[in-house]
Amino acid sequence: MTQGPAASPPPEGPPPSSPRRRALLRSPLFLRMVASVTVVLLIPAIITSVYNVQRSSTARLEASHPRLLQATEAKATAVEALLLRSISDVLLLGQAPSLQRYAKALATAPAPPSQDVLELFHTLLRRSGGLYDGVSVLDRTGQEQVVVTAEGKRVHTAPKEALRSRAHEALFSGAMSLTGISGRLAPVYLSPLELAPPSDGAPPSPARPSLRYALLLFALDGSVAGVLVVSAPLEPLLRPLLPDEPTDRVYLVDASGDYLAGPEPRQLHGSGPGTGISLRSERPEDAEEILGRPVGTLLDTAGRPGYLQAFARVRPAGQGTIQWTVLCERPLSAILASEREIELVIVATTAGSLLLALLVALYFTRGLVGPIHQLATAAGALSLGHWEMPLPSYERRDELGELTASFAKMGRQLQAAWVEQQRHVEALRQAHDELEERVRERTRELREAHHQLLEAARVAGREEIATTVLHNVGNVLCSVKVSTQFMEDRLRQSRVQPLSKALALLGAHQQELSRYLSEDPKGKLLPAYLGSVAEVLSEEHASQQRELEELRKNLDHIHSIISVQQSLASRPMQLLEDVDVCDTAEDALRIQLRQSLFIEVVRDYGRVPVLRADRHKLLQILVNLISNAQHALMAATPPQRRLEVRIRDLGQSLQVRVSDNGIGIPAENMLRIFQYGFTARKDGHGFGLHSCALLAQSMGGSLRAQSEGPGQGATFTLELPWTPREAAGDPPDDPHGRAMGPRLSH
Repeated sequence: MTQGPAASPPPEGPPPSSPRRRALLRSPLFLRMVASVTVVLLIPAIITSVYNVQRSSTARLEASHPRLLQATEAKATAVEALLLRSISDVLLLGQAPSLQRYAKALATAPAPPSQDVLELFHTLLRRSGGLYDGVSVLDRTGQEQVVVTAEGKRVHTAPKEALRSRAHEALFSGAMSLTGISGRLAPVYLSPLELAPPSDGAPPSPARPSLRYALLLFALDGSVAGVLVVSAPLEPLLRPLLPDEPTDRVYLVDASGDYLAGPEPRQLHGSGPGTGISLRSERPEDAEEILGRPVGTLLDTAGRPGYLQAFARVRPAGQGTIQWTVLCERPLSAILASEREIELVIVATTAGSLLLALLVALYFTRGLVGPIHQLATAAGALSLGHWEMPLPSYERRDELGELTASFAKMGRQLQAAWVEQQRHVEALRQAHDELEERVRERTRELREAHHQLLEAARVAGREEIATTVLHNVGNVLCSVKVSTQFMEDRLRQSRVQPLSKALALLGAHQQELSRYLSEDPKGKLLPAYLGSVAEVLSEEHASQQRELEELRKNLDHIHSIISVQQSLASRPMQLLEDVDVCDTAEDALRIQLRQSLFIEVVRDYGRVPVLRADRHKLLQILVNLISNAQHALMAATPPQRRLEVRIRDLGQSLQVRVSDNGIGIPAENMLRIFQYGFTARKDGHGFGLHSCALLAQSMGGSLRAQSEGPGQGATFTLELPWTPREAAGDPPDDPHGRAMGPRLSH
């Protein structure tokens, strides 16, 4: 501890005022008080501003309902007026004298129209401004007598050979069903929406919707002489449906909910009327309201969130076939766009209130926090041993004045206490030296304990290696035990002893062997018996050879396990060789499943190349995985115990999957499944999967486990990288440049 200067009475008086203002602005107390005053003044302003914004938005939305509905009704009225105008034009056309004369002639026999009738039709089409595009007259049988059509500004009359019968059409039957009104004057039949028929038989592209007006023509005796048909495209009727705002959407919908007009072409018509996207299919809940009422509004529905919708019905008087609805949509963002100006005014007002609050807070808190800050600064300097720091002094007759006087008295007392403290420093230094010596002694003890822990870790490592070797050798010894038991049973059941009895009979009749074999009843049976015994012994010999071969393979695998662990004790190494993965999997199945008679084994072997790897490590991993699957299957009670081995070439790596439908793995055990010593079996040791993971890692691969939970089985996936062949002159057989090995079928 550094010794401070000699004790001297602290000077009294106010500190210099030059840095005082800057220090005051950094005072936490000053900042908190300013913030508190600001918040107290600002919160009411914010609450009032938010309330005004919400109230203004609500009022604007309420005012938008009648305005949008009024505009929609005006559009519907305009469309209805165009329809009524067309009906009036058709009635006036039917009352033309020239057409009345032609109807009188047509009542007696079919006749071509006069020139004044054609002129009448041409004049109507030219002066309609595109409102009509065709006029025709049908006799009372439905046969066309005259057809005049308009294409742009051109008007022409169809030749006689182009005229056809319209008797089968709904328009003709609908017109003929009309009853007369006021003598000869009949109402006009208006057809539903139709698509203009193409001239060449192909469907129109794009679709051209149109309407047709039909008026009965009467003879002098009041009988029907024919039908006047006027065709009108739908497009002129849609001119009043232009949106009032750029963001508005205007639709025209018929009684079934099909779109007749709208901003999206995909919603119109389809391949014919009623085949396009309809309002009912797109917005079923909104469609019930829009088509069920003649007029109304909808706000922010599930079918159109964020929109205000207004709708009005178009239904000309006396026409039951036309029941259209005009639908206008306006986004709420466009309605509330002007509210942003109000929000800017509110933000500006709030900012001004905040600035005013800051100024007021600065004014009131400066005189209060200033003296407190100076006292805190002096106290901090004294705590650091800066005894030359002048002590503040204020001539105030309030609590701050009393606090300042008490602080000066306390400063003088601290000076005296500091001198007394120096006497204890030397004693503390001596105690420090003794403590350092004790620390050095304890460090030596900890170093010795560290060496002992290292030695214990080495012993534990050797024990883990020995445990792994015993576990892996134990898996193979089970198969060795099965092989030796099988050989012992076959030797016990061998036919060698009956053969000895047969040889004894031959020895007893050696002098008369030919007679014995040919005449004696027992002797006659000996050659056939010796032949059957020879076949049985040959079969036993072959079986013993196969078991000895399996026993040799298992002993070689045990020798390899011990050799690998011995090599790990000196340095890490791998004995690389060309490995047929499918054959190795078969060896693992033979080693582990010799006695599992109730397990169905499914072999799903893909065509895979030869793997350049340590065969015994791969065999050891597969034996452990199949052993775990076997235990899981025997512990479960599924309808059919099933074990599947799947081998695939993933391009960059080899994948071997071992799956079972056994007891499965709980989710809480998935993170610990490969830990050393962890096991879920009562007779398990927790070494197998741990050693498999280490072996897979040493071969540059990985081992993963997957299970859906208890009773759902488990899958272990081993992935190993392909190692290129090093032998020269060995051409590759597949596109990856690897030699291909044999493949096993299911």
